[in-house]
Amino acid sequence: MASFRQHENGTWEYRIRYKDKRTEKYKEKSKKGFKTKKEARIAAEKTANDLAYVGFDSTNETVGGVLSRLVRSI
Repeated sequence: MASFRQHENGTWEYRIRYKDKRTEKYKEKSKKGFKTKKEARIAAEKTANDLAYVGFDSTNETVGGVLSRLVRSI
């Protein structure tokens, strides 16, 4: 579940709380700087899907992002 907040300068931020699959601890992921709430919602949904189905490595980069970098380097 994501929450959204509008900053004083008019930009939007999302925050997602999730349970880390490796450590079993709750963590929070956030990102700000979106011009509209819709942009923030779309980015939050993508991040939530990555967290639920793909997972993150220790640098918080999605596994899919790591794989695409590896394929491009070949």
